[in-house]
Amino acid sequence: MPGRVLLHDPSTSRRILLGAQLAAAGHVPLRAASPPEAAELARRAAPDLALVSLDEPEAGVALIGALARGPGAIPVLALAAAPPPPGLRLAALAAGAEDILEPLPEVVELAARIRHLTARRADAAELAASRDACRSLGLAEAAAGFEPPWSLCILGTATGGDERAERTFLTGLGRRLPARLDRASAEAALSGRIGAPDAVLVCLAPGTGPGALQLLSELRCQPALRRAAICLGLPARTGAATVAAALDLGAAEVLPLDAPPEEAGLRLARAIGRKRQADRVRAAIDEGIRQSVTDPLTGLYNRRFALPELDRIAAAARHRRQSFGLIIADIDRFKAVNDRFGHGGGDAVLAEIARRLAAELGPGDLLARIGGEEFLVVLPGRGPAEAAAVAERLRRAIERCSVRLPQAAPVAVTLSLGLAALDEAATTRTDAAVRALALADAALMRAKAEGRNRVWLDVTLAGSSLRDEATPVREGWLTPGRLTLRRPAV
Repeated sequence: MPGRVLLHDPSTSRRILLGAQLAAAGHVPLRAASPPEAAELARRAAPDLALVSLDEPEAGVALIGALARGPGAIPVLALAAAPPPPGLRLAALAAGAEDILEPLPEVVELAARIRHLTARRADAAELAASRDACRSLGLAEAAAGFEPPWSLCILGTATGGDERAERTFLTGLGRRLPARLDRASAEAALSGRIGAPDAVLVCLAPGTGPGALQLLSELRCQPALRRAAICLGLPARTGAATVAAALDLGAAEVLPLDAPPEEAGLRLARAIGRKRQADRVRAAIDEGIRQSVTDPLTGLYNRRFALPELDRIAAAARHRRQSFGLIIADIDRFKAVNDRFGHGGGDAVLAEIARRLAAELGPGDLLARIGGEEFLVVLPGRGPAEAAAVAERLRRAIERCSVRLPQAAPVAVTLSLGLAALDEAATTRTDAAVRALALADAALMRAKAEGRNRVWLDVTLAGSSLRDEATPVREGWLTPGRLTLRRPAV
């Protein structure tokens, strides 16, 4: 994934060598000898990533902060000519540096770090674009709710098996990382016994090679850990090939296990913070999607969701050779309710009817508001007799109780329902969903014409097996209060 890389280093020879490495990997190096020159180049060229020298510690840390946290923030890797003191390392990381490398890092590690940071930035931008698209459509984000405390699960030993050093490390880490720390084995993590922590720190023992990194991929495949920040703790003097492999396998953070607790805590907190931020963005997107397919008054699905979902249900019924029933229900004389009680009263009636209908249906049934006072019910796997029984139950649920209105007397409301019932033979038709909608709509009109507050059943799409069954279900209307169906007079 080639890109523009800002390269700041006061050493001409290092700028030339690093620039050649970047160019060989397909990137465009943007060279700068001083922090002011680098800042101006970043403003004009908008690089995708920056490499910043710490030869001048104070100026280098300031430049890192300006690039990593300023307008148009970009990922930054710090370059140190010699192992920097702990204070300088911590200052660079706190300013926003992703990591600190030797001034001439091995090509394989540098390339992997650039790939990793560029991909992570692209993922974050894609999530943010989706969230902004929801905002532009006027879909509000979910209100900020309670977030549970951070949690980190540690797999393996952070100090090579030295129990005393391990306790010291964990105690120091716990003081600096605002998270609950748990210990577990790799077997427990792979069997799903560690729950869903925000982050997992996999500590590799000295001498571990790239082959042991398979655990990273296996953890990522666990459903509870798919969104977790999987971090890797590496012993001192780990080879560049292992670091590169870990980054390419998706490690959220690679940190040295000999780092002081302050640095380890900062790195892990940063990884968990990124994970929590991504969670919030995904939640905002999910809320936007939910709003786009939900009727705000009743909380039911809307027409935009219901019709494609009906197509999916019909396709599944065709594939499995299953029955399904489709009901269109309409509130009788709803205009009179609005005229008498105003739109506030009409809204209260709609909301209460939606609640009662939902209470009568199962988790696999589809209920949606598809018009002003019109509701759609789809009953997967229900044959004509079962679908007719459900329709009658819905009718009775509305009829038996008046709807209480604010500052008004209770109002009696009834439903007319048109039912299209398809048996296994009928659902094999590729146009079953469209035909069922049309037939249910026509049945609804017949129910209205026959006196309202009733269910009219249309089985004209059903296969011949229905008419050979020993069943009382036939085309006709349900007598109010009884399940028995009567054929219409001819």
